[in-house]
Amino acid sequence: MKFYTHSTEADRIAAVNELQIIGSVNEQIFDDIALLASVICKAPIAFVGFIDSEIQWFKSITGIELKSIPREISFCTVMIQSGERLITENLEEHELLRHNPFVTGDLNLRSCISIPIKNKENLILGSVCAVDFLPRKFTSLEVDAMEALARQAAEHLDVRRGIIRQQKAAQIEQRILELQLIRTEFRLSSMLEKLPGIVLYETSIHKEILHDKEREYISNNIVGMLGYPIEKYLVDVSYFVGLIHPDDFKTIDLEFQKWEQNDYLGVLNLEFRCLHANGEYIWINDLAVCVKTDVNKNNWYISGVLIDITHRRNNEEKLRETNSHLNALFNNSLQAFILLDKKLNILAFNRVAQIGSISFWGKDLVEGDCILQILSKEYQQQYREFCDIAFSGKSHIVSEIELKTYNSRKVWIEISFVPIVSDNGEVTQICFSGLNITKRKTVQARLEKAEHNYRSIVQNAIIGIFQVLPTGEFLSVNKTMASMLGFDSPEELMESRDAMDNYVLPESRSEFIDLLNKHGHISGFEFQGKKEMVKLYGLHKALELYTKKPQIPKK
Repeated sequence: MKFYTHSTEADRIAAVNELQIIGSVNEQIFDDIALLASVICKAPIAFVGFIDSEIQWFKSITGIELKSIPREISFCTVMIQSGERLITENLEEHELLRHNPFVTGDLNLRSCISIPIKNKENLILGSVCAVDFLPRKFTSLEVDAMEALARQAAEHLDVRRGIIRQQKAAQIEQRILELQLIRTEFRLSSMLEKLPGIVLYETSIHKEILHDKEREYISNNIVGMLGYPIEKYLVDVSYFVGLIHPDDFKTIDLEFQKWEQNDYLGVLNLEFRCLHANGEYIWINDLAVCVKTDVNKNNWYISGVLIDITHRRNNEEKLRETNSHLNALFNNSLQAFILLDKKLNILAFNRVAQIGSISFWGKDLVEGDCILQILSKEYQQQYREFCDIAFSGKSHIVSEIELKTYNSRKVWIEISFVPIVSDNGEVTQICFSGLNITKRKTVQARLEKAEHNYRSIVQNAIIGIFQVLPTGEFLSVNKTMASMLGFDSPEELMESRDAMDNYVLPESRSEFIDLLNKHGHISGFEFQGKKEMVKLYGLHKALELYTKKPQIPKK
């Protein structure tokens, strides 16, 4: 009987073949699994097997000498078709297996437990099995233990698959590199000779044959890059090495040793400083590959390019300095800053934000956590609404909010949500900022109360009080002053005349100004008003002008 109808059979066989396990030799881990299966189930025969399109290969088996059997007579084929474990107490009563030659033949098998070994794609690669010559019932403990053994086998196979894939990838990469180098070596050499800031070279991989002048090559662009005549490099192939900054040798040696230990696979990528003919050091990026011409390592050589990256490194240094300055501003600001992504997860925050979070909510800020988990439930919805507005791309929101902290304190916070737009115009992040304005609000409330009290005192005083500009325009007048001059209200007085109009004798105004400029303040000054004689008992602060201010012009 054949069982090839399962919809994933082609994928399953491909997965088995990828492991390169069919036909492979015994391995200790599978021998251990088979032994444990036999001991756990007290079974005379146990094995770990894998099935491809034709056979079942016994990777390890105890109790009988077998390497493989045709797939058609394998118990595990039934398990593969069902996709589930196979547990049979009496094989003579099994619909599909009662005529199997292992049941009817010399072995005369009667009971079986077969647990599938599955990969991460849920494809069955093989099984861990235990069989007995007598009908029997397998306990739940035995079944659980066999499941555990199958999982161990699957874990090992996953590691095996990873190693095989890495090896194949390395082989493919090496082959691609070799083909690319063979096809493009001439084109590269001719092209790179014409590109400024790029130098093509070839050299031996062996230090002992470093002076092989037939292999050594460096393009003429080295003259423009470092400023030395080409003859310097042609006469002495180690001349270039002598230009490398001493502090960079250690890094170069370590990277080269790693490359050598990895059998020169991949690209060697180095960055170091070289001394220019003008006495300054420039930065060089060295990209090299090993060309393996044949199996003889003595014939292998390095082909690579040198690229002047001084401009890039200088820009990177400037960028690092800029980031350092920004971080200093960010972390030393009096405002709290928190950077959020679209899921409202915390990407970054400054010191003030962390202090505020602990003070307000009693929780630490942690990168990756959702900001809503920090806030009290009563503020979460409003916070989310502010964030939604910012993510819609609208200008930042500024608002003052009174919060109740986790320990029942009340604080005032000035907050803003600023959208951060990417190069393609999409809002990808928002920056939340918050400033504790509790002290400011407290002072503001006290000031408003004091101003209210002051206005109440001034407006209800029994003496006339007023404020006037040097030009004579009234700034404020109380009711008593307006009444003295014959007006029904301060507003009527301020609309009808200015300060100069109150003097019967204009020279009194000039005298008043002269005294004010001379002494800085006046008290007890008397003048004749247009209604009656008035003695000003003006408040000292209201009439005081400091001599540091400009002199008041006379009118």
